[in-house]
Amino acid sequence: MGPNLATAASRRPGAAAFGYAPFSQVLPRAGALVCHGGIGSVAQGLRAGCPTLVVAFAHDQFNNGVRIQQAGAGLMIQRPRLTVRRLSSLLRRMLDDPQ
Repeated sequence: MGPNLATAASRRPGAAAFGYAPFSQVLPRAGALVCHGGIGSVAQGLRAGCPTLVVAFAHDQFNNGVRIQQAGAGLMIQRPRLTVRRLSSLLRRMLDDPQ
């Protein structure tokens, strides 16, 4: 983690920056995971039972995102379509879903 990230995070109340935070410890406590959709990240989200928003932009990420949606474990959006408004809307949709 570069010094700029740590400095920016330390200026925000309630924010923290870490050089490393293992998914196996973080995701079971997380409300949602936003990731690129690589198989490792997706598998960790599934293992933790954490709703996953896949922001796919290459390779197998599109397929992994579609499978996450089909399994009811999250949603997927292609990177070129991502905006702050869409991200917010998709996260709210996932977090408001009781399943």
